Amino acid sequence: MKFRKLALIIMLFTYHVFSMPLRFGDIDGDGMATTSDVTILSNHLSGKEMLSAELEPFADANRDNVINTNDIEFIVDVILGLASLPIVPDIAVGFSSRVCIQNVSDK
Repeated sequence: MKFRKLALIIMLFTYHVFSMPLRFGDIDGDGMATTSDVTILSNHLSGKEMLSAELEPFADANRDNVINTNDIEFIVDVILGLASLPIVPDIAVGFSSRVCIQNVSDK
């Protein structure tokens, strides 16, 4: 019994529980638009650190079906209070998107 409790405690501290974002543009899943989202998206577009296939649809913050620097600008507008992040519909969680990836160098 003690071994099971210890194993559970180790698992809780070893594994990071990840939740999917509830809003488009909230790439880090913290519930709001932050500079962290901008950094993650910038790294993705520059090829430094690619997003997982599950997170790519959430990077299309302005919902134009293209992930590019316009999404970064939209997230910055949200941070400045000039826009708000679109809510992800319940049926969209776990969906497969037809979002195109556009590299920064393509602009």
